[in-house]
Amino acid sequence: MEGWSYLSMIVPLSLFNMLGSLQNLESAEAAGDRYETRSTLAVDGLGTVVAALCGSPFPTTVYIGHPGGTLASRVAWRFSTSIKPILAMFNPSRLVG
Repeated sequence: MEGWSYLSMIVPLSLFNMLGSLQNLESAEAAGDRYETRSTLAVDGLGTVVAALCGSPFPTTVYIGHPGGTLASRVAWRFSTSIKPILAMFNPSRLVG
């Protein structure tokens, strides 16, 4: 298979992305928001796989939006941040305005 030749790039970049997600989880915890590491990384990885199957070359990652204070959010935040890209995929004119 030809795809095996790309593992020398895929593995280091995947590890780098995972470490970045772990750093973001630590940052969130320092700001007072505690997220379960296993489920967060599993959903992050699953999102990357789904995106790759749809043709995206970009991995998903955990957002580091904890500059001060706590968001105290869980599912609602994750859901709300995914709506705009999905709408843009089907109708880019929704992002204007």
